Amino acid sequence: IDLSQLLQKCLVSVIVMLAVVISLKITYSVVDRIFDGEKTGLEPRDSRRIVTLNHVTKTAARAGIWTLAGLIILGQFINVGSLLAVAGVGTLAIGFGAQGIVEDVMSGFVIVFENQFSVGDYVIIDETHYGIVETIGIRTTSVREFNGGLFIIHNGKIDRLINYSKGHIKALVDVSIAYEEDVNKVLALLEEI
Repeated sequence: IDLSQLLQKCLVSVIVMLAVVISLKITYSVVDRIFDGEKTGLEPRDSRRIVTLNHVTKTAARAGIWTLAGLIILGQFINVGSLLAVAGVGTLAIGFGAQGIVEDVMSGFVIVFENQFSVGDYVIIDETHYGIVETIGIRTTSVREFNGGLFIIHNGKIDRLINYSKGHIKALVDVSIAYEEDVNKVLALLEEI
């Protein structure tokens, strides 16, 4: 570690941190304008999808900005080129260990961009967990079950999913009528309702 010109390096690091804060605020405001879930005339499903895309885009942008800032600050004190070369070789070794994380992240992108389900949808996951989707992240999805529990599942582990909020739903309603009522009149009344 080269400690010469330490004051200059620390000043550059502070400037980079300020740039991170400013760029995050700018990025968040741009993402909020692009993915505004409160626009008028949107279907509730489209609004939930926009909220999900807003969250995922902000998370990805935050990770990218902080990674770049970390490399710039580290570059002030050590040779980042050799560090990146070692990281390239280490990535292969880490890749085998982080295989599940990569699977979760890739599945998260597929879920969001294929619009398989959105925040607020009623879903059943793996035939055992059912409830309303609260959040969809890059790695995990949170489902609030009807018993109050929050079920968090890795996106790569979602094998079977039933989405009851997508498309048309068929509902069966039993209507009891007295024997002496006119069936045609009841049917007309039900059709009107």
